[in-house]
Amino acid sequence: MRFLRKGNRRGATTLFLAIVLSAVILVECTYIGLVEELRCNMAYTRAVKLQVETYLSDYDRQLFKTYGIYAFDINTIDSDVYSLVLSGSGITEGSEIYVCGVNSFDTDDLKDAISLYYSYRTSGIMVSFITDYLFEVIESIDEYGILDKIRSFMSSGASDVMMDIIDGAVTVSEDILEYASELGIDDIDSYIEGFSEFIDIFDQLDNDGPDVGSAYSPRDMEFGIDTVTGLYNMFDNTADMISGPLFHGFAVNYASYNFDSLIDDDTALDGTSFSLFHAEESTDTEYILTGLEGRDGATACALLIFQFSFIVEIINIEADPEMMEWINGIGEVLSILIEIASLGTVVIPSEYSSAVIVMYIAENYATRDTANLLSGERMTLAQLEDYPAITIGYRDILSIYMNLVPDSLMLSRMSEILERDFPGYVCGISVGTAHDNEETVYSRTYCIYGVETYE
Repeated sequence: MRFLRKGNRRGATTLFLAIVLSAVILVECTYIGLVEELRCNMAYTRAVKLQVETYLSDYDRQLFKTYGIYAFDINTIDSDVYSLVLSGSGITEGSEIYVCGVNSFDTDDLKDAISLYYSYRTSGIMVSFITDYLFEVIESIDEYGILDKIRSFMSSGASDVMMDIIDGAVTVSEDILEYASELGIDDIDSYIEGFSEFIDIFDQLDNDGPDVGSAYSPRDMEFGIDTVTGLYNMFDNTADMISGPLFHGFAVNYASYNFDSLIDDDTALDGTSFSLFHAEESTDTEYILTGLEGRDGATACALLIFQFSFIVEIINIEADPEMMEWINGIGEVLSILIEIASLGTVVIPSEYSSAVIVMYIAENYATRDTANLLSGERMTLAQLEDYPAITIGYRDILSIYMNLVPDSLMLSRMSEILERDFPGYVCGISVGTAHDNEETVYSRTYCIYGVETYE
């Protein structure tokens, strides 16, 4: 009986261990399964996100360089990055990805792109203009030997005397104010204040070096990061300002100078040939202005060019005293001849005859100017004595008329042209995958167009 009782105890222990171990194994297996499922979900999420980021990073560089637009061709995408991430995570037979949505380029995106494009371009244009202008001023000064005279003056003792005079001039400001009040001059203190500020600035530049702060170190990357961040914020604020009340002017410039026209061998603002985007010459600028395609748009713009040239030539003729003297003389003779030929029944004032002659001459000049402009040459807008002639080109004239086109029409027509030259290009994409009864979807566009979403 004792042996039988001992065997029963061992059986109870075995049964207890079997129940406990079964529960422990079940919990462990469940935990391992959850961990594995979580690992797979994280791998799929990471793979989808990296694949979308790869799509966005592969934007068309030439499109951005010429038009300032971030976009990529959806017809050339693959899933290589997605597969590599899954294989690196130990998932050899992963679910395929699918594109469940794209963000096609619309007019709002184009407006944002134009604003950002000119926020960077305007800064470069201003710096280039100021630099070129300063060089021209220095060269013109140097032609008269002024720089040599300044150098000789600064190296002489007279410069010290001049500095003493400037420094001493500030100390007599009270006397000057007193004398000015006696003479009835009330606003002279503002001039003295401005002169004092000039002296302070001059003295500071003369004695002090640049202040970069005591904690500055050339090896401190934070200084460089802050500088870059400041520049980015400046450009971002500039883009916001451009997209507001200033946008129309920049849109006119963008539409007038950055699209193909009937002018042969024409280029975009960055110097890129339009043949890189389409094989045949296209009248895109004319379409943006008139809404007419092909020959109709070109003809309408040619008439606008003639109209503009006709008005300019009338003004130039009227502004030329010698020519007007000759025309008025011809007008008087013509009026007399008409009166004689009609036996006095038809009397035309000489002013009318002169006006007809002016219009006839202007029409001939305008026809010549229009032909020259359509061939890519420039016409003289004004000729001032002792100054270079002011000239204007084909695109310059179209840009004047382009100011009359509403922004909405310009943006929609430009979008149509870009969609024609860049079919299948998108500025954002949504990619998803289904795995283990789960679905992972990641959507993102470029920062200037929108925000990312994740499901």
